[in-house]
Amino acid sequence: MAKGLEGVRVIEVNGSGIAAAVAGKLLGDLGATVVKIEHGSAEPEL
Repeated sequence: MAKGLEGVRVIEVNGSGIAAAVAGKLLGDLGATVVKIEHGSAEPEL
Protein backbone atom coordinates (compact mmCIF):
# COMPACT_ATOMS: atom_id res chain seq x y z
CA MET A 1 0.00 0.00 0.00
CA ALA A 2 1.39 3.41 -0.96
CA LYS A 3 2.01 5.88 1.83
CA GLY A 4 1.14 9.58 1.66
CA LEU A 5 4.71 10.95 1.71
CA GLU A 6 6.36 8.32 -0.47
CA GLY A 7 9.02 10.02 -2.62
CA VAL A 8 9.51 12.96 -0.21
CA ARG A 9 12.96 13.46 1.34
CA VAL A 10 13.35 15.08 4.77
CA ILE A 11 16.59 16.29 6.39
CA GLU A 12 16.73 15.89 10.16
CA VAL A 13 19.54 17.94 11.73
CA ASN A 14 20.96 16.68 15.02
CA GLY A 15 20.86 19.24 17.83
CA SER A 16 17.46 20.59 16.90
CA GLY A 17 15.85 19.11 20.00
CA ILE A 18 13.32 16.39 20.62
CA ALA A 19 10.77 17.97 18.26
CA ALA A 20 12.98 17.32 15.21
CA ALA A 21 13.48 13.69 16.21
CA VAL A 22 9.76 13.12 16.70
CA ALA A 23 8.88 14.91 13.46
CA GLY A 24 11.44 12.83 11.56
CA LYS A 25 9.99 9.63 13.01
CA LEU A 26 6.42 10.60 12.14
CA LEU A 27 7.33 11.68 8.61
CA GLY A 28 9.25 8.43 8.12
CA ASP A 29 6.24 6.44 9.31
CA LEU A 30 4.18 8.23 6.66
CA GLY A 31 6.58 7.12 3.91
CA ALA A 32 9.13 9.93 3.65
CA THR A 33 12.84 9.19 3.35
CA VAL A 34 14.49 10.76 6.40
CA VAL A 35 18.19 11.68 6.23
CA LYS A 36 19.69 12.37 9.64
CA ILE A 37 22.70 14.67 9.80
CA GLU A 38 24.78 14.51 12.96
CA HIS A 39 27.58 16.77 14.12
CA GLY A 40 30.97 15.13 13.69
CA SER A 41 33.52 15.20 16.48
CA ALA A 42 37.30 14.97 16.33
CA GLU A 43 37.29 13.05 19.61
CA PRO A 44 35.41 9.76 20.02
CA GLU A 45 32.67 9.64 22.62
CA LEU A 46 33.29 7.28 25.52
